[in-house]
Amino acid sequence: MRETKPADLPERLVQNSCGAQAVDPPQWCEDANGIILGTRTQICLVTGLTYTTTRTVNGTTTVTGEADMVVINYSYSDTGLPTFTHQLELSVYGGWGDA
Repeated sequence: MRETKPADLPERLVQNSCGAQAVDPPQWCEDANGIILGTRTQICLVTGLTYTTTRTVNGTTTVTGEADMVVINYSYSDTGLPTFTHQLELSVYGGWGDA
């Protein structure tokens, strides 16, 4: 995989992707728990995620914390636009340690 630096992106893309504001996903996104739901211009998927932190000392790795999250993937557009917007919403509901 090769990283693309912002300076390597076309100027139009850089301008369009800066400063985008997040929007609230529609109410029906709550029903997208583990399944993809969508319309012609919107799509949503709600999943769970566990973020784990570790520390390695002298070759031994130890788990130092975990955070449990709800993840909302929401994409939307307009039939008159050639682009779409994708946003992620993370909500931590439990955890322990360094996480």
